[in-house]
Amino acid sequence: MLKEIGCPYNFKVLYDKRTKIHNVYSNQLKIIKNADYIYGISSVITEDYADSISERVKEGTPVELIVPLHVAEELKQSPYAEKLKILKNYKNFQLKSKNEDLKMGLIVTDKCLP
Repeated sequence: MLKEIGCPYNFKVLYDKRTKIHNVYSNQLKIIKNADYIYGISSVITEDYADSISERVKEGTPVELIVPLHVAEELKQSPYAEKLKILKNYKNFQLKSKNEDLKMGLIVTDKCLP
């Protein structure tokens, strides 16, 4: 590819994909924070994501999530296991796992369908 475009001596990065990914993640956390209900599919988990979901469940927001088995296994580990143990007592929280390798994330709320 370098042969086709030439020497990158004077090149400048105009767009960094990592920044865009971070923006998507930040926006998802904002969407969760403002939702009156949350339905989602997630192929990844982070502590911030888990904390945001936990907070909404404790506030009474209905939450239904579907995760692939590899995420379900990760949720059995610390620090997620402790959070899930608490959330299982809430009737407005449902967590389902699929025996498929889901490679996507989708959140549907009353305010947004990203």
